[in-house]
Amino acid sequence: MTNADKKALTVMLVEDDRTQRTLISEIVSRLGCTVVTAVDGKEALIRIAQEPCDLVLMDIEMPGMDGTKTARMMTAMAGRGEISAIPIIALTGSSRNLMRENCRAAGMEEVMMKASTPGEWSAALYELLNRWFPKATLATPHERTA
Repeated sequence: MTNADKKALTVMLVEDDRTQRTLISEIVSRLGCTVVTAVDGKEALIRIAQEPCDLVLMDIEMPGMDGTKTARMMTAMAGRGEISAIPIIALTGSSRNLMRENCRAAGMEEVMMKASTPGEWSAALYELLNRWFPKATLATPHERTA
């Protein structure tokens, strides 16, 4: 595959915690992606209609409109043709099976546990993005964090 066959990704991160949002945004950027952020579900719905994205990373536990409700609304928007269908990946600190079932029922493709260190985040996000978008232009975690 040549570099001409590859493309850069745009990732929307929906995260209410400023520290987590900053950390994850930085890591996704270092992997070579453009990051669009939203602090809650309501903002995410507005931004997704204005700025096409390749993937959404969605925090589950947010005040106001939580991640599962936001994902349901994004899925409905895609069903109506208002936005393109976009993979939505749940971000959670909970490993409960019920949480996973609720996320899948809301239209989320995967559930990703929140990592505790930047290195763990970088490796996990690289693996996830590479799996979903094998033709994407990604920097390896070692290239960008060294």
